[in-house]
Amino acid sequence: MLRQAKLVSGIDRATLCDAVLVRGVAVDRLREIEGIWRSRRDESLFSGVDDFVWNWENKVEDIDSGVMLLSELRCNDMPQGAIAVSTRYRNSKCDERNHVLYVEYLENAPWNIKGNASGVSEYLGVGILLIAEAIEISLTRGLNGRIALHSLPQAEPFYRDKCRFTEFGPDASESGLVYFEYSEPQARSHLLRVGSFL
Repeated sequence: MLRQAKLVSGIDRATLCDAVLVRGVAVDRLREIEGIWRSRRDESLFSGVDDFVWNWENKVEDIDSGVMLLSELRCNDMPQGAIAVSTRYRNSKCDERNHVLYVEYLENAPWNIKGNASGVSEYLGVGILLIAEAIEISLTRGLNGRIALHSLPQAEPFYRDKCRFTEFGPDASESGLVYFEYSEPQARSHLLRVGSFL
């Protein structure tokens, strides 16, 4: 499934660039993405950026078997970000009577991360659009937009402040990572904020 989107240029912070969200990405494409990102991750490690802990190659089996669904955000024929959601729902902490779609992994391309080796993010808004993609998947699966995730420490301000998730604090069962969740109203609010970019 393809869906048109817009990203903001990180160079002038004003120019809108055409992008596309691709849902249901196959493992062959995942390997391509990992190959494209790998060398740029290595470059960025020297700039003090420590976001690069996801090894997408480890997700191949889960994506191939259907345990996870992978979406890619592509602009200028390059992968700008990717998100993997679980096809096995979890119980909501906002409303224990309901389930949530769980975001397993979300990553920006190395050149889009603040503090990358070049000092300028090529595109802005990648993470926001990938969260919107997870909400859309939740909607199509009858979960009313509810999503949840555990955040890496450096991404907590993004989920807390930019996305406005409800924060539930560190989760001992997930190595102390902080758990975040969107209720149905929060998810709809996020889609309204993203609006013209999708």
